[in-house]
Amino acid sequence: MATAALGILEVRGMVALAAAVDVMFKATSVRLVGRHMIGSGWLTVVIEGQTADVQVAIDNGRQEAALRGDVITAAVVPRPEADALGSMPHGASLQAGGANGEYEALGILETKGVVPLVAAADAMVKAGDVDLAGWTFIGGALVHACVTGSVGDVEAAIAAGELAAQRAGEFHAALVLSQPEMELDLLLPPRPAGERRATGGLGIVETTGYVGSVAASDVMVKDADVAVVGLTIGSGGRVATLVEGRLDDVTAAVDSGSARAGEAAELNGQIVIPRPDEAVMAAFAHPVASTPPRSHADTAMGLVETRTTIGLVMALDAMLKNADVTYEGRYKVGYFLTACVVRGETGAVEMALDVARSTAGQYGELVAAHIIPLPYDTMEKRLPHA
Repeated sequence: MATAALGILEVRGMVALAAAVDVMFKATSVRLVGRHMIGSGWLTVVIEGQTADVQVAIDNGRQEAALRGDVITAAVVPRPEADALGSMPHGASLQAGGANGEYEALGILETKGVVPLVAAADAMVKAGDVDLAGWTFIGGALVHACVTGSVGDVEAAIAAGELAAQRAGEFHAALVLSQPEMELDLLLPPRPAGERRATGGLGIVETTGYVGSVAASDVMVKDADVAVVGLTIGSGGRVATLVEGRLDDVTAAVDSGSARAGEAAELNGQIVIPRPDEAVMAAFAHPVASTPPRSHADTAMGLVETRTTIGLVMALDAMLKNADVTYEGRYKVGYFLTACVVRGETGAVEMALDVARSTAGQYGELVAAHIIPLPYDTMEKRLPHA
């Protein structure tokens, strides 16, 4: 008699994972018992069943994933020990996604960075009668969006989305599945919860790290009549700032924000989308919750970002010891990036940043140091570091 077993498949990218899972569940009788996000875009899926069934499923899934992306590893574990499995994290991550399993075809489009993904999402929903079922990030700067509908509409949407993504940034992979297995819904992102609304333009500036994003946000709201409607962590250390408003204002804001972001840190991409589809606004443009008013009127903001926690701690300690500044908060972005914010008079903050530059480099990699002499209050209320 066959023995119960676990099957483990680890791949890079959601397209490779979805293709593998669909094939595994069409090939034999197994049960999905969990998934896990490792980081750097690595995704692990765990199945359960009789040993022979699990072996067939893993073999088929590995072959399919290899056609779509990178296979990290695959294994079959016969008669797994319950004690060994008790502490494993994969079982806690299975939640119903936004697609709800009620569709003829499923399309997944994956990019590196948020800028090409939003461009692709807007093109997809405008190209076919499809539902934008959600989006999320998985690490390594990889992000993906899902659409559902008829086979023809999903194919047209994915084709349009791929072209838009390639024009806007780095396209990674795409997939169309006809009559996908219902278990796939447990791997998909949640349904968009934002407001469907029309707007003249949606602008995005994407940076590596928090410092560039804050610098871009500040200058965008100072230079144009726009509202910050998103501060999105795209994984891999990426942060995307989204603004909306009249098209000419958004264009001016993105131009200014991109220039400032490039001066302060690393600019990854920027885009202006005229008249974005309402489904795109619901998915990506969420009004950012305001924080309580800060009691730092007429003071400068200093931002320091490093690629090691030790470097940041040592830099902050040196700043507080050598300059008349106060610590306001910190923010961890991912990809080993972590930032802190200090406050004080402009001269004191400049002195603090000079100290931070020399200190952080002794204990790791300094990514960015930037001063904003008079931060715009509208922007400040939407920052998450405090």
